[in-house]
Amino acid sequence: MNNPKLGHLPLRNRFGRRLLLLFLVCSLLPVATLAFVSFGTVTEQLREASYERLQHDGQTLAGALSERLRVLNNDLGQVAPRTTRCTASDIEGMACDGSLVYGLGSLVFVPERGAALRFFGKADPLPPIDPTTRAALDTGSSVLVTVRTGDSSVVYLIRNAGGVSTQHGLLIGVIDADYLWDGSGQNALIPTRELHVLGNWDRVLYGTAPVQANLPVPIHADSAATSGRFEWPLAHTPYLAAYTRLRAPVGMVIPRWTIVLSENRASAEAPMDKFRHTFPIVALLSLGVAFLLGLSQLRRNLAPLTALQEGTRRLANHQFDQPVTVSSGDEFSELADSFNAMSDQIARHFRSLVTAAETDRAVLSSVDIDRIVQAVLIRMRHICHCERVAMLLLGSSDESGGNSATRYTQAADGIGDAAPVSIILSLAEVEQLRSSPEGLTLEGGLIPAYLDSLREGVSGSVVIFPLIFQAELLGAVALGARGAVGRGTEELMQAQRVAGQVALAVANARMVDQIRNLAFFDSLTGLPNRLSFRRRIKEELDLSQQGGRMLAVCFIDLDHFSRINDTLGHKFGDRLVQEVAIRVSQCCAVASPTAEVARLGGDEFTLLLPDPAGLLAVTHLVQQVLDSFNTSFALDGHEVFISASIGVAMYPADGNDVEDLLKNADVAMYQAKRNGRGTYQVFASSMGATADQRLALEGQLRKAIDAGQFSLWYQPLVDVATGQIAGAEALIRWHHPERGMVFPGEFIDLCEETGLILPIGEWVLRTACAQNRQWQREGLPPIPVAINLSGQQLRGAGIVDLVAGILAESGLDPRFVELELTESTLMSDSGGGHEALAALAGLGVGLAIDDFGTGYSSLSYLKHFPVTTLKIDRSFIREVTSKPHDAAITAAIVAMGQALGLRIVAEGVETAAQFALLRQQGCNVVQGNWFSRPIPAEDFAALLKKSGPPLRRRTTELGDSHVEMPISSQPSA
Repeated sequence: MNNPKLGHLPLRNRFGRRLLLLFLVCSLLPVATLAFVSFGTVTEQLREASYERLQHDGQTLAGALSERLRVLNNDLGQVAPRTTRCTASDIEGMACDGSLVYGLGSLVFVPERGAALRFFGKADPLPPIDPTTRAALDTGSSVLVTVRTGDSSVVYLIRNAGGVSTQHGLLIGVIDADYLWDGSGQNALIPTRELHVLGNWDRVLYGTAPVQANLPVPIHADSAATSGRFEWPLAHTPYLAAYTRLRAPVGMVIPRWTIVLSENRASAEAPMDKFRHTFPIVALLSLGVAFLLGLSQLRRNLAPLTALQEGTRRLANHQFDQPVTVSSGDEFSELADSFNAMSDQIARHFRSLVTAAETDRAVLSSVDIDRIVQAVLIRMRHICHCERVAMLLLGSSDESGGNSATRYTQAADGIGDAAPVSIILSLAEVEQLRSSPEGLTLEGGLIPAYLDSLREGVSGSVVIFPLIFQAELLGAVALGARGAVGRGTEELMQAQRVAGQVALAVANARMVDQIRNLAFFDSLTGLPNRLSFRRRIKEELDLSQQGGRMLAVCFIDLDHFSRINDTLGHKFGDRLVQEVAIRVSQCCAVASPTAEVARLGGDEFTLLLPDPAGLLAVTHLVQQVLDSFNTSFALDGHEVFISASIGVAMYPADGNDVEDLLKNADVAMYQAKRNGRGTYQVFASSMGATADQRLALEGQLRKAIDAGQFSLWYQPLVDVATGQIAGAEALIRWHHPERGMVFPGEFIDLCEETGLILPIGEWVLRTACAQNRQWQREGLPPIPVAINLSGQQLRGAGIVDLVAGILAESGLDPRFVELELTESTLMSDSGGGHEALAALAGLGVGLAIDDFGTGYSSLSYLKHFPVTTLKIDRSFIREVTSKPHDAAITAAIVAMGQALGLRIVAEGVETAAQFALLRQQGCNVVQGNWFSRPIPAEDFAALLKKSGPPLRRRTTELGDSHVEMPISSQPSA
């Protein structure tokens, strides 16, 4: 209480200032109210007394003015007989002067006939005599007339001068203003008063001060009041005024005159000046006394209140070690003791609550399991008294019904954490935890095996709180102590509540991990997905732009992946995608650890190579990835071979942003597919133009079907033994309206990609069958026509019905139709395609394997498909005479075909040497430009007509053999 700072305590304390101000206001308010009421009452009384005096003196002035007019009228009546007998000759006589009519400034007699006689005074104009005035004069009354001239008024007294012995006429006198006004109010006027006389129409006839304001309503001429009071300004000064109507004397008719007597309001209220000056002094003295008294009392009472306030502030700032000291011995002292007791109790609970809140915040604000575990291990000891803390997180169930789990334990020194340990909980232990959501208490150091890390330093009890969220057991938090865990039920309840929050946090963390995996990782392979890959490209692109580094983006697409799904099913397709992801990831991990692999979807993968050493390093890695596909993939007993096509785009050469790099890598990948698949292609600027051209070409192809821009050309197949035409292959041509002739190599792949191959393939099949039947009707030798069948046509529903319908429609014998399929198509369609091929063979059409030898090395499918013809790919024929390996391959194919009873056709025969070697090897049929290029249908008909006998035109000798060389009827084109 003896604090020097308390000397000015009331003024430094907001509550003290408010209380002191309230005290002063309460002291001043009655005084001010009394002064205000008294001042107003006294002022009103002074004004009322002034009004009464003014009204009384006004009435006196009005009476005096009326009496003066009466006397003047009587004097005029006495001199009337005399003045009416005066003539012009004796106008200067004694009887005609103004000595007997005091108060007139001039007098004029106006006879009924003759000129007016002026007895004395100045020549004022005569007033007008209106009918009202004439009527009053005829009754014998005198009339008072006022005429306004400029700013002044002239008052006339008019009397009828008629008599028996006198002349008839009017006496008109001008009343002297000094007589009329000056003498009327000398006794009533004082320096603070002003007098005004108002005539008709509220005109001022006489006034001691100018009037600036309009006259008040009560004194207007139309008012019936004879007296009254009002307030008005004179010379910009407020005046109190009283008015009285002037009464006409007997025998006179006068205008309605009003006597207004005014007094300065300040003069009337002058007695209040002393009160007005003394009241502030009295009020200030009263305030000073009240301030001193209030300050003294507040200083005494606010000191303990301030101490309690400081204690409350310390309590809010978590400062519990400074009690409040108040020694006043009154209620404030008792309040301080109660406050200190409450502060001690809050301090005990606050530390526990703060730790629990920090734990809640730590576990609930984090989605990282490790951070949640660290928060529990560090803070749980401060929430509930214990020596050791352990936490279990359950994993997946094993075959026995138990669960794998990870155990985290606080180190023995309580500072760090022991390393996490993987353990197994039995089914009974899991069920025990799941059935005890409120917790388990084990006394006497009975620690279960899965908590053996708590044995050191724990001999009393162990409390286990299961982490359960939405009926799912996620783990447990275990507390161990030498004695009883916790100091009371409240601490255990707090620990249990925190355990519930930990369960929620663990569930959220796992859910966030699942969401993150779903959002950024492929669920099938575990690789980053499209969204994650684009983000990584953006991050690496920013780094590359800042550091001037290169960046490589590679697109990987599996070749003919749809065949796996169609033949083995989507389950095996997913397995293949997983195996490809593993193989590519392992290959990149060994060859380039910085490379990142992602799956965009389906059979599309990507590679991201940050800061490569150069394009050569990128292509080296890409080639290693391609080489890894040379080994087959084992899928549940199935040995599958598959290749991939890779497109490469480099920053900054091939794009400066994410979209350009991805698009250009995709364009390069498709170029690799067009180049034969199983290879890679680095993006070039010309590829972008090619992609645009392909897009335009696709639109033109769709129009070409309806516009009839396609035609079929035919290339003859020549029998080696006879030299005659043994068949023909139908080849499509596109007559582009702008580009002219377009060959199949420019648009067939695009038709395959876009699905246009189905309507085009049907048109080819229908047209070729109809053309062959037409040749037969023309008597040409019947030959089979080979028609290419795409994999999409074979996989499509209704191919058998389509072929049967076209044969029936055209009337062509099925023997003269041969359907060609590539080796890869047969392998990819070993499921449903096998049934379709068997049905087609049942129709009687021939089946040929085109491009034989370029696909799969396994020949086991030859015995499973009803194949009748093998066509050796032109890649083996091209150098069959110069490379022994190619000659050996063709010889093996011919021998194998002969052993299987198949017809062997060699494609791409360009020279006589090739023809001679193939004939020597036993090949049945040859096809190539050495005999004839593909020609239109009408030209082929002419060639077929000439080929009745063998086409032997000239013979050349090759070694010991003689070769017959047919000469085509068409030039090479």
